[in-house]
Amino acid sequence: MYEDPVGVCLVDQSLINIDPVLCEQGDLELEKYPFKNFYCEVCGTYPGSINPLPTYPPIQDPTYRQLFSVLDTPTSNFYFNTENCQENEVLDVYKGKCRKLYCTKGKFVKNSTCVHFIPFVKSVNYRMAFKVSLVTNGTDAYSALQNLQMVFQHDFQDLNVYLEFIEFYAFVDQPCSVLQIEPQNKEEATVYLKLMMRQSSLLNKTAIEEKLLRFKRLTVDYNGVSYTFQESVNAWYFPVLYLSDELNEGCLIKETLYYGTELFFDVNDLLLCTQIELEPDEFEFSEDMTRVYIPSVDIYFNINEFHITHNGTIRICSESYKRIAKPKPASVMRTILIVVTYISTILSLLGLTLTFLTFCILPSLRTLPGKNMMCYTLSLFAAQLLFLVRSHSELLDSSACAIMGGLTHYFWLTVFTCTNIVSFHMFRLFVFSSLIHDDKNNVCQFLKNVFIAIFTPTVPVVINIILSYTVNGTQFGYGGSACFLPSSIALLWFVILPITLQILFNLLMFSITFHYIRKTPKVESSKDRNEFSIFLKLFLLTGVSWILLVVDGFFEISLFTFLATIINGSQGVFLFISYVCNKKVLRALKQKFVGKSEGTTFTGNTSLISRSGGASFNSQQHGSDTTRTSKI
Repeated sequence: MYEDPVGVCLVDQSLINIDPVLCEQGDLELEKYPFKNFYCEVCGTYPGSINPLPTYPPIQDPTYRQLFSVLDTPTSNFYFNTENCQENEVLDVYKGKCRKLYCTKGKFVKNSTCVHFIPFVKSVNYRMAFKVSLVTNGTDAYSALQNLQMVFQHDFQDLNVYLEFIEFYAFVDQPCSVLQIEPQNKEEATVYLKLMMRQSSLLNKTAIEEKLLRFKRLTVDYNGVSYTFQESVNAWYFPVLYLSDELNEGCLIKETLYYGTELFFDVNDLLLCTQIELEPDEFEFSEDMTRVYIPSVDIYFNINEFHITHNGTIRICSESYKRIAKPKPASVMRTILIVVTYISTILSLLGLTLTFLTFCILPSLRTLPGKNMMCYTLSLFAAQLLFLVRSHSELLDSSACAIMGGLTHYFWLTVFTCTNIVSFHMFRLFVFSSLIHDDKNNVCQFLKNVFIAIFTPTVPVVINIILSYTVNGTQFGYGGSACFLPSSIALLWFVILPITLQILFNLLMFSITFHYIRKTPKVESSKDRNEFSIFLKLFLLTGVSWILLVVDGFFEISLFTFLATIINGSQGVFLFISYVCNKKVLRALKQKFVGKSEGTTFTGNTSLISRSGGASFNSQQHGSDTTRTSKI
C-alpha cells in the first residue's frame, strides 16, 4: 500500500524554472514516484539535497621529508579513482571495494545524498538526547526543565508546528528538593525525550530535521532563563541508566504522555547523512553493546553514531568512515625547517640557472662530461621547481595534482640517473681508459647518456601508474594532499628503493675506481690525481649527499634533518661555486664579453674542477693527436 505521491511544489518558484500548475494538474507518472510527475520532482526536491562543492587539500609546507620520509607521508585527503564504483556507491579505500550507500528509513539515495520518499507529512516522531545548561536568574531549575516543551515550541514557531513530548526524562546531579526550593544561578541536566510533531496541513520533514539537529549547539532565551543545548553521548545511554541504580543520587524528572509504538527517528548525524553497511566481521561490540570498534579505521563509534540492522550488520555515516591522522603539532623546529627549505631551494634554483647559462656561454665547457653535467643541472632544476610548485596544491584540481606528482617523481629519479652516468663515466675513464674517442663518438655517447637519463626513470613511474589501476585500494598512483605518492608503501617501492640502489651503484663505481687508482702506478701523475679529485668532488656533490635525506626520513626531525636539507637543498649553490666561481672560468667569461687580455690563452679541452676547487683549462695544440685528457 503506497502513500499518495507528492503533487505540490516545495521549492520557491523564483529558484526554479517550473510552473507549479504543471506539477499540480499534470498527469501521474508512476516512474517518478514518490513524486506525481517530472515537474513535481523538479520543484519538489528540497534545496538541502544539492551536492556540496568539491574541496581541495590545504597548502602543504614544503620540506624534503615529504619526498624521502615515510613518517611524513600524508594519510588522508587523497584523490581516489572511483570510476569502478557504480552510482550511489562509495569506494572503501581501506578494504579496496565499493560499498553501497544507504539512508535512514523513509529516505533514498539520490545524487549521493539522502532524500525523503515523502518529504511532507501531517505528523512525525523523533527521539532526542542532549545536555542542557540552565542560567536561571532566580527561577528554580526544576521549573525551568519542565518548561522545555514550551522552549521547543517557541523555537519552532516559524514553521507553524505543534509539538508535544510523549516521553520526557531529565536528570540533575542534585536532590530534587534543592532544585525546587533554592533557585540556582547555573545548573546542568541530561535530557532524553521522545516528541511528536504535527500540523493541520503538511510538515516539511527536511526543514524540521535540520532545525532539530541545530539543538546540539543552540542557545535559547525563554521566560528569563537561558538554555544552552550541547551534544551529549551519555544522554543516549539514559534508557540503560534508568533501569540501573546509577540515577538514585540525583533528581530525575519524568513525564510520560503515553507509551506509543510509533516509529521514532533518532536526531543525530545518521538522520541526514548517507550511510555504509559493515558486516559482523568488520566491527567489534563493547561488552555493554553501547560502542563498536572498527579496526579498518581504528575508531570507536558511540551509541549515537551507528545503527544496528535486523540482520546483525551496522550502519555508520559514510563520511565518518575514515582513518583520522593524528595531527602533528606545529613545532619551532618544523617552522624553521620550512624556512630553511624555501631559502636553500630558491638559492639552489638561482645557482643552477647561472651554472647552466655559463655552460651555454662557454663552448669549451661543453665536453662530454660537461654535457652530462648540463643534463644533471636541468633535471635538478626541474625537480626542485616542481617540488616548490606542488606545495601549493590547493590551486590544482585532482588531475593537475596527479600530473604534478608524476612529474615530480620522474624528475627526481632523473636527477639520480644522471649521477649514475657521471659515476660510470669516472669508472670507464680510470679503470678501462675507454674514453679515447673523437668528437663524433662523443656525440654518440652523449646521445646514449641522454636516452638513459630520459627513459630509465619512466620505469618506476609507469609501474606505479599501472598498479594504481590494477591493484585494489589507493596505495599507488599520484595525487593526494601532497600531490605526490599517496602512501608509505609506494614511497618505499618507487622512491626510496630506486634512489638507494642508484646511490649504491655510485658507491660501487667510486670504490672500484678508488681502489684501482691506489693500486695502479700509472695513475701517479699530478694530472691524473687531479682528475680523480674532480670526480670525487662531483660524486660527493651529486650522489652520496642524498643518502643523508634517505636516512633522515626514517627518524623524527632533528639537527641532522637541517644538515641534510641544507646540503641537498643547496645543491645548485654548491655546483655554481665549484664550476663557475673560480678564477679561470671567470677569466674566460671576461674574455667572452670584454675581450682577450694580454698573455692569456683559453683553448681546447677542459676540466671543470681543479685541485683547489676551481675550473682548470688544459691547453692543447690545435689539431694534435687525440690524447687521454679527461673532460669534465
